Formats: sequence, C-alpha cells, structure tokens
Amino acid sequence: MAEETREVVRVIRPLKVIAFIFSCIAVVMLILSILTNYWLEAEGFRQGLWEYCTTTANVELCNSNIDSVWILACGAICLVALMMSLVAAILSLVGIVSKDRLKKQTFYLSAISVIILTILFLLTALVVFPIFFIHKMEEYQMTYKLTHWFFSWSYGLGWGAWIFLVGAAILLTIDREASCISGTEVDKARCYDNGI
Repeated sequence: MAEETREVVRVIRPLKVIAFIFSCIAVVMLILSILTNYWLEAEGFRQGLWEYCTTTANVELCNSNIDSVWILACGAICLVALMMSLVAAILSLVGIVSKDRLKKQTFYLSAISVIILTILFLLTALVVFPIFFIHKMEEYQMTYKLTHWFFSWSYGLGWGAWIFLVGAAILLTIDREASCISGTEVDKARCYDNGI
C-alpha cells in the first residue's frame, strides 16, 4: 500500500492584504488628523477638533473648544470612526490569517460592515465641520478680525483616511470569487457549492 502525502496550500488573496494595508493607513491618517489642530487656518489662527490657537506678536496662545459644541461633536464622531476603523483593520487581519474558510468569510463580511459604518461616520464629521463653520464665519471674522480662511492639512488627512477606507471596502468586496475564476471546472464547482 502506497503512502499518500497531502500538500496543504494556503491562499492569501492579495486584494485582502491590500485592503488591510489601506485600513492601517486610514487608522494612522485619522490619528494624525484628530490629534493635530490644523483643520482650519488663517493668518495667526488655527483650529483643530479640540483646541484653537491664536498668534499675536510671535506669542501663540491655545484654548479649548469647549464652547463650540459642533466642533466637539465632530471630534467625537471622528474618535468613533477611528475606533471603528481600528476594529475593521483587526477583523480583516484575522480574516487573512484564519485557516477556516467559513470563519474567514465571516471576518471579511464583518470588516466590510464596520468599514461602511466608519465611512458614514467620518463622512458626517467631514461634511458637518465646514457647514457649521460657514454658518459661524461671521462670528469668527468679528472675534478674530480675519477674513481669509482655508481648510488645512489635518482636515485633508481626514478626507484621505475616508478615501482609503472606501478603497478597503471595495477591495474586501470585489475579491470574493477570485479563487474560483482561474481553477479547473471541479474547483469552480466546489467554490460555488461552498458559497465563496
């Protein structure tokens, strides 16, 4: 009787790995965006989600945004989005390293769901911030005597994180049947029977 040897091949789909990398990049971008106070800038003035700073006579004075509820709400939404994107990155990593096909798909679907919620939360904060600023612009102009305002790099990092999260969601979604595309007919039938 001949001894049978079985070779186990573990397939790691590159699009899933890229989606994980995109999620990690989004987490780093969100951390930088949330922690810095360069969402809004003008000459001698800058504002973030937690504090604003004014510069007069080369002296910078920073104060809390406690009286601006809408800015704190945007900050809280961004923190929730950060936590959710971290959870999504962990779920996609667990899906990548999981050996069980059913668990792998469960983790991927969970990661997609969390990323979609994160996208919605982050989009809310990134849209609400400029809308409320426009409504408060006259008050800002009277208080700080500034007329030229622009959204700065921290705000741009928030949009960059949003774009990477959208990319991660797309990559996690489109690679669902990649292993069934380039196999034999028997492999393809097995893939479709397993619901991959």
